[in-house]
Amino acid sequence: MSAFLGTPRPALSFGDLCSAEFILDSYLREDAGPLRDEVAKASFARKQWQVDRDLPYFVATDDKLRPRKDTDYLLAHGQRYEEAICLSDDCYVESALGRDGDGPSGDLLFAVVQPRQEGDKLEQNFRRFPLGDDRVVELHRTIRLATEDLVSGLEGGSISRRSVSDGVRDQLALRWSAHASRRGPFVAGSNAGKLVDGLTAAHGVDPDAANKAATDLVAVSTAAWRLEGRGLETAGQIVADNKLDVSKADVSGPVDEIEEDLLLLQQLTEASLESLRAAKP
Repeated sequence: MSAFLGTPRPALSFGDLCSAEFILDSYLREDAGPLRDEVAKASFARKQWQVDRDLPYFVATDDKLRPRKDTDYLLAHGQRYEEAICLSDDCYVESALGRDGDGPSGDLLFAVVQPRQEGDKLEQNFRRFPLGDDRVVELHRTIRLATEDLVSGLEGGSISRRSVSDGVRDQLALRWSAHASRRGPFVAGSNAGKLVDGLTAAHGVDPDAANKAATDLVAVSTAAWRLEGRGLETAGQIVADNKLDVSKADVSGPVDEIEEDLLLLQQLTEASLESLRAAKP
């Protein structure tokens, strides 16, 4: 099954894969510093470099040659990549891209994507996410792309865009949460496995009982994640979409979903509590 939808979502959103020539991952070392832009007149450029026009160039700044206040050029280490995936949440994307009529502003957060190498072990790696069979999202290599250039590139065709499937998008959110904050079901699964090791090796608890307790704990974590990301998030989005007249925000559907998720969470919590007590040293 493909990791991507056949047609991109209507607008740029979390989990969209973009390809552009200006995807550069930079990182700072102690030799990084600001640059100042200057222009060599055509007469000088003709003599020096055989270029018959005014030629812009950059020089490293120091105490005597300070950068201009209206520029943000920087000399740093980095690497060019062909693809990057959007990590900004959909609400922020909508606001930053100016879909409310204000025009694009600021920037959006992306993580670079590179080909998957043979032997890559990604199953429990918080900072790397497998994208299909041939790509890896490097969550620890995040970059900011200017929304103004994203808009012009997407509209002009210099930036291509693909949308991942709903399932892949959900898994990307899990891995991104794990890497950024060490929270969520992905982290719970990792810690539950360590709990099993502690219960069995240090306390002699029966492995089946320990594994049952760990599995049930992960189920509770997953249900709590579902509660946040389904009805509760939908309700918030409905109200946001009707901010000019909140009286039109019908959240009855999301409330039903929240009730379903709470009942499931209650059921799983009771089962998890029982299995944990059975595995207590």
